[in-house]
Amino acid sequence: MTTSRLCHRSRSSADRLVCMTGLLLSHVLVIAPLLPRCVCAEAPAAEVDLRPAFKQWGFEPRLQGGRGTCSVFTVAGALEYALARKTGERPLLSVEFLNWTSNQVVGRMQDGSFFSDLWRGFSVHGVCPESDMPYRDRFDPTLTPSDRAKENARRLLQEGLRLHWIKEWDPNTGLTEEQLAVIKEVLGRRWPVCGGFRWPKNVQWNEEVLAMAPPEGVFDGHSVLIVGYRDDPAQAGGGVLIFRNSNSDGRDGYMTYEYARAYMNDAAWIDCEADHPKPSLSMASADEVSPLPFLTQGCDCIYPVIRGWARLFTLLWPAEWMWPVGKQAGAGRAKGGTITGD
Repeated sequence: MTTSRLCHRSRSSADRLVCMTGLLLSHVLVIAPLLPRCVCAEAPAAEVDLRPAFKQWGFEPRLQGGRGTCSVFTVAGALEYALARKTGERPLLSVEFLNWTSNQVVGRMQDGSFFSDLWRGFSVHGVCPESDMPYRDRFDPTLTPSDRAKENARRLLQEGLRLHWIKEWDPNTGLTEEQLAVIKEVLGRRWPVCGGFRWPKNVQWNEEVLAMAPPEGVFDGHSVLIVGYRDDPAQAGGGVLIFRNSNSDGRDGYMTYEYARAYMNDAAWIDCEADHPKPSLSMASADEVSPLPFLTQGCDCIYPVIRGWARLFTLLWPAEWMWPVGKQAGAGRAKGGTITGD
């Protein structure tokens, strides 16, 4: 006997509801594996390189010298890139001022900082052009920006820049597969990523690729601006990240996925309010993830499928099956009571 006949012979509206729900779910389970995932989400590119954009805007490598300001240079680079994308102009921002803002919010005068403290400082004070407070060879704890520099810095607070965490600072863990996928997705959307790492005590390069080191051979740490990636099965971990480096003569470098999975302490990126991408499943919050993950891949193709299922439901549920439910509901409303099952 078919499911439709069973439904026709059911005496209870509740039984009919259960019966038709089972029928609908059976269609879902049959159709879902056939959904064209290649239409739902584009496969990530095998290679992304933002260095041509940096070159187009005239962002030359900047060196930290003998100071421990790699994280400050990294965040400044991300801020400059975000402003250039929004305004089309080349802003050269003051690393010295950004370092000062971090010290103001944490209440101590020390050279260098964390991404989180630098963003806190920027959120309060902004950042001025390099010409207002040039970078110095040595750290001066008594150095204070001029009133002009502070005024120019506050203007950038109106640009709507935003910080997004991929991995908050943890020197005991590296990247997960999902976090690495998010980094590649952000780069694919043309935004660089700030990366902090445990760095080799004895830095070695294999054809511009940072050599892997054992846990006892790294220290915490060094920060660089990740500006691309390249999938390459010949490299450890399946590919390399491309980064701009304020140390090592300012030359660009490469880091294997294996190294990032082992030693990346934190990762964040900065964009502007004009950028409103629909998040993919990998970047969605827990509340946004569907209980049926094959239904959502950060695309719009699921909506016609849902409409199709709704149409199927109406075709398989004749109107005469629905009137007893409507009749009971009307009676419940008339009595002001709660509807209960048969």
